[in-house]
Amino acid sequence: MSQIVVVAKITAQPESAAALEHAMGVLVQASRSEAGCVAYDLYKHAELAGEFVFVETWHDRAALEAHWQAPHMQAYRQIAGPLIAARDVKVLPLPEQA
Repeated sequence: MSQIVVVAKITAQPESAAALEHAMGVLVQASRSEAGCVAYDLYKHAELAGEFVFVETWHDRAALEAHWQAPHMQAYRQIAGPLIAARDVKVLPLPEQA
């Protein structure tokens, strides 16, 4: 089965960038310890305040779905929801290795 990559662009509400970045940092640390996590990185735009990109790699779809249900992900959603102005999430399977 192919690994799954998630690319999520998140834009903070005005004046909420610092609080959102903190919540994201907590999420990153907890997510990296999940069994199915291959990589979980957060990037902050150098010039546009409040613009962030998550790049995640998961062993398979089941690992990603377990992540979505994890307590730390649920907590992040509760905290971050009102801090987010826009989000664009792409879930992409990696091609099978030959």
